[in-house]
Amino acid sequence: MLTQFQLLILTLTFAIPAFAQWAPGVRPLMESTTAKAVHLSNPAVATFWGGFRRFRFFTHNDGGIEQFKSPLFKTGEFPIYFSQKSFRAQLFVFMPGIYGQPGKGLTAQFVDFLEKIPGHVLVVPNLLGPDYVEAHPLYKTDPVALEVQVMEEALDYALRKIGDRVSRIEVIAESLGTAVGSAWAAHDSTHQKRINGLTLLWPPLNLPVAMKNFDAIINEYRPAAEKCSTPFKLYVLAREFALKDYPAQLDKEEEECMAALVLVDGFVDATKVSWRSHVKATQATGPEPEGFEEYFRRYRGELWELLEKKDQRLTLTHWMKQIRQSGHLKVRIMTSENDFLNRGLDWELFKTEHRLSTDELIILPWGGHSGAVSVAEFYRVLEMTFSEVN
Repeated sequence: MLTQFQLLILTLTFAIPAFAQWAPGVRPLMESTTAKAVHLSNPAVATFWGGFRRFRFFTHNDGGIEQFKSPLFKTGEFPIYFSQKSFRAQLFVFMPGIYGQPGKGLTAQFVDFLEKIPGHVLVVPNLLGPDYVEAHPLYKTDPVALEVQVMEEALDYALRKIGDRVSRIEVIAESLGTAVGSAWAAHDSTHQKRINGLTLLWPPLNLPVAMKNFDAIINEYRPAAEKCSTPFKLYVLAREFALKDYPAQLDKEEEECMAALVLVDGFVDATKVSWRSHVKATQATGPEPEGFEEYFRRYRGELWELLEKKDQRLTLTHWMKQIRQSGHLKVRIMTSENDFLNRGLDWELFKTEHRLSTDELIILPWGGHSGAVSVAEFYRVLEMTFSEVN
């Protein structure tokens, strides 16, 4: 007969993974989208499709923008999004992708999903978000330590407001947001241990490599951006993307124009907006950057030094080792084989090195960079995964 102690160990052995992994139905649900996305094999086109579908003019977020005061910034404050339920629920901390801002762009739809599950929601802007850049973080000697401290203070702020109505804390980070999210979660796993789960969506495995890969694919489609006319791009967008769940087969010119629309008209223009915020905060001079390496070289010397030296803290492996060793924090990851940020890097090696199960790491055969987040089934993915932990 089992002793009470043995029963407790067995209970923990089976219970903890249930909270840590993607829900059992998530993998087959996401894999079922592959046949529907048969004409989205081009990673840049899939990325465009995803971003276009996620952008919503009409959303119903329960909360609003609040000015978060912090001595870690030159301005002393910057905007965050915060909402809370009147009952006990999970607190979702969503960390958006590159240039992501609270209450704007792609963030609002994701917030709708999290509030519907239901949960309290906190959103801190991406470290390259215009509002964050304009607030001018005081990095001094260690940008990584400061970014972690910002998240600690933001969480303190949310918890003071919610009080005892928090059942658990789930961090969900996307794209560049996963770099700070994983560093913060690793720190938490050896300190206060407040975070219960970390979900990484389309994370870059290595930021210096991701920066160069991003510039490479932008340059690949830069000629298309110059030759594709605006009327033609609008025509293809309206015909294949505005009124259809999935596009039909595009010809080569149409693919190139849609890729240029997201990479050059989208990401490069967003880079310039972020740069203008930097200029406003510091009176920096010079032409607007045309790529990511140029941006980082001229934006903040503290960040560029980390990238130039290929600091190990800019790799997901560095933080995953700490997270796995602590044994406290469990991780879910979803990504795509053809995410151009990770071109030349090996997810299977990463999976083996960190002993990730098929329930913890889902690698889709399509989606580009974060494209598959926009499938109609994704709300169900979040619902199945997080409704289990209420």
